[in-house]
Amino acid sequence: MKNMDIKETKEFLLKLGLKIENWNKFSNFLVIYPFDRIIKDYIYIFLNKETDSFYEGTTDTDLMNLIIYDKEMGANLLKWLLIFETKFKKIVVDKWTSLANLKTDKIYLYREDEFLKLIPDIKESNLEIKSFRYSLFEHVSNSEFLQDYNSLEDIPVSQLSYSWSFATTINFYRVLPKYIKDSIITEFNLPVEFRESFHRAISILSNIRNTISHNHIIYNFKTNIYRLEFNKIYKFIFKEDNQLNQPINLNQVMTLVDYLLNWNNCKKEFEMKLKELKILNKAKESLIKLFYGLDY
Repeated sequence: MKNMDIKETKEFLLKLGLKIENWNKFSNFLVIYPFDRIIKDYIYIFLNKETDSFYEGTTDTDLMNLIIYDKEMGANLLKWLLIFETKFKKIVVDKWTSLANLKTDKIYLYREDEFLKLIPDIKESNLEIKSFRYSLFEHVSNSEFLQDYNSLEDIPVSQLSYSWSFATTINFYRVLPKYIKDSIITEFNLPVEFRESFHRAISILSNIRNTISHNHIIYNFKTNIYRLEFNKIYKFIFKEDNQLNQPINLNQVMTLVDYLLNWNNCKKEFEMKLKELKILNKAKESLIKLFYGLDY
């Protein structure tokens, strides 16, 4: 579809049956969210599949409310993902330093052969030692938490981990000895049989965190990445008769985050925001179906 200017966009939307209540306000939204993103990301839950036009009564306010809701939901979910990331990182580091019989907690001081003995699963994880080790120090210079250290040699891993990305922490978990992985996942009330599935399942949380951070839409989130591993853990926790090969939906993500944090706030906030959302009822029904991974 060709790019349209503001005037052409207005004519196109009117032709599809959109009722415009405040063009000045809506045109400002179109500057932020250009026509192609409105069409690709937000418009389709307001369209009648039989007529390829808007449901009767759909307004520009409906579209703007959905965009704002999507961003608010993303911000709320990101908050809980960051809290889980911090919890996971602390558990990983604490378990490694307490159980691995380290001669020092300063990773930079280890020779490569010494470090390899402490991370025996690195070969099984298909990670290259030099690249992996570099990733542990990659963001030190940008970390406000580590500005007081004069040398990499001086930084204990408990402090060094402040600079790690979520993906780096997940990779660190992957290379640890099995007995340490077992100790980590039991902190999340999971049996040791999931030690190798766990990092794949929480990689979904890392992916959705990055999706939100890069300002992509979140309300219709669905992914097939690591769905087997994710669904096995989900099925074990919640005793649901879900198919292991079904795509992962946003409801599952939020429910798992609540379980891992043991706080039950993530989904509750979503439900409150959904209740407050003012959009056309038919579109809201479609939104709920998307959340639960249902076709509409």
